[in-house]
Parts: sequence; C-alpha cells; structure tokens
Amino acid sequence: GAAETLSNKQLKSVLIELDSSRPDYCNGVINFVESHGLRLVNKKDDAELKTRQEKMYNHIFNRV
Repeated sequence: GAAETLSNKQLKSVLIELDSSRPDYCNGVINFVESHGLRLVNKKDDAELKTRQEKMYNHIFNRV
C-alpha cells in the first residue's frame, strides 16, 4: 500500500492534493508522508478551484 510506496528509496517526490478546510485530515496525511522520509517543500493553491468553496492545495514532498 501507501506505506510501502512512500518508503521506497527510488521515490524522490510526490504531489498530493489536499483540502485545507479539513485540517485534522490534512495534517494527518502530511505527518504520514513525512514519517516515510519525505518532507513538505511546497504548498500551492489549485488555480482551477479558486472559484469553488474548497481550499484545495497541491502539497509537494521531496525525499530528504
């Protein structure tokens, strides 16, 4: 599953779209990814969703 994929040293980066209006869920995902050797390096808003109520952001993680 996800833990095995994220632990694979060949994986250098990953982009995950998260809804920031759900902070507990968002922080849980970030902590899970970071616990497998990746670090959040960038958070960008999704321009296509700016007209919606959602606060969707692309979270970019790189292996450290």
